[in-house]
Amino acid sequence: MPNPSVKNFYISSRKKRGEVNHMKCRALFFTGRRKVEIGELECPKPGPNEVRIKTIACGICTGDRYAFLGIHESKYLFSGGHEPVGEIESVGSNVTHFKPGDRVTAVPYVPYPWSLNPSFSEYTIASERNVAKIPGNADPCLWIGEPIACIVNGVRYADVQPYDNVIVIGTGFMGLLLIQGLSQTPLNTLIAIDLNDERLRLAKEFGANVCLNPNVHDVRKEINSITNGLGADIVVEAAGSNSALLLAADLCRKQARLLIFGNHKGKRILNLGIWHHKGLKVFNPSPWASPDFAKDLQTAVNLMKKGVYKLDKLITHRGTLDEAQHIFEVAAVDYEPNEGLVSCKKGYIKGVITF
Repeated sequence: MPNPSVKNFYISSRKKRGEVNHMKCRALFFTGRRKVEIGELECPKPGPNEVRIKTIACGICTGDRYAFLGIHESKYLFSGGHEPVGEIESVGSNVTHFKPGDRVTAVPYVPYPWSLNPSFSEYTIASERNVAKIPGNADPCLWIGEPIACIVNGVRYADVQPYDNVIVIGTGFMGLLLIQGLSQTPLNTLIAIDLNDERLRLAKEFGANVCLNPNVHDVRKEINSITNGLGADIVVEAAGSNSALLLAADLCRKQARLLIFGNHKGKRILNLGIWHHKGLKVFNPSPWASPDFAKDLQTAVNLMKKGVYKLDKLITHRGTLDEAQHIFEVAAVDYEPNEGLVSCKKGYIKGVITF
């Protein structure tokens, strides 16, 4: 077991949010660089407008991978996880849309900080607004809604118009979801750029018209050919690296929309002269930029039900809470500080912790 201060810290933190009814549950804690352990915390009784969810699965985000590698703002010890799928265990007195037994996905970190309401735990709390029902007989690992809500927000910011040429740089889990969503819009050409040919193959399958590997193709020459020398109308940087940011600006036409979608850590070196002289419209479509992220979650689940977003080929690794150390070692092998990239073992796209 981890140091008892782990448990005491979280019991204390959760008490600050309201009444605790002494339901103890197991949870994952980051206890040091490249080290996770299983501890115990007490989950509070849901407030009047909240539900308590018995967690069945929780996705591993890039932010969680950063935490595992020690690239984070918090001091060890702390917990995490914010992509839960589960079953309603109990509801608050004002809750009308959910009942115990409903299968749901949720965004638990609005309005609570991740550290005070982790979802790498057997139970988690969420506001009623930030919960969406999912099919009861579906594979819960394939109905993680929070990342899709991020994509819904990102596609909104892209504001695709008919005949736009759109580029996505980076085809990891989120980049491939962006390809799935953008392929449903009235664009002209959808272009995927990545160094990983297997992920580019998936991008092609998900709707990209053109796939370019900078190790094989002269990307700038290819984009000039496709756009008649003008550059792309929309470029989405989804790699989280410095080189991707520089390339993204190079590939934009004048007055293009540049979306910085990647999860960046630390400082970046940018050519702001290009941004200025091209008159780029630059956006940071993170969840906190959404006008209504709870609505984005509902939209995300509706689109998943329609088959617009599919996770079956993207969830590559699953493991129980007791297997979390191994899953994280696959998901986060190392960190390249100059580029800001988290490397993973071959074949990894997205991991899920199951309960």
